[in-house]
Amino acid sequence: GFAEEAKIRIRNIRRDSNKLVESEQKGGLLTEDDSKSGKDQVQELTKTYEGKVDAMVEHKRKEIMDV
Repeated sequence: GFAEEAKIRIRNIRRDSNKLVESEQKGGLLTEDDSKSGKDQVQELTKTYEGKVDAMVEHKRKEIMDV
């Protein structure tokens, strides 16, 4: 459904973002510490947005059950 598709897109963005961070580190634009910090931030954003998707699904489920 919609929620699973949204989560897949979020995870794809995480994958692409982590690849970019790795590329920037290999290119000398980021230190190893900056790279780790960037990946940690990407993971936190991933959790945040997956949580928002879950919350929307739960809200809709309750809405349907109240009818």
